[in-house]
Amino acid sequence: MNENLMFTNENLAFTNGNRPFTNENRVFTNEIPVLTNELVL
Repeated sequence: MNENLMFTNENLAFTNGNRPFTNENRVFTNEIPVLTNELVL
């Protein structure tokens, strides 16, 4: 049980490091619907 808690804490630190990268993906995702609309036309 204690080993699992330590592993979870490591994952939380890794998740916090990914937040800036996730914000960049949101900007990229916003550009995708524009491209999709062009494909529908």
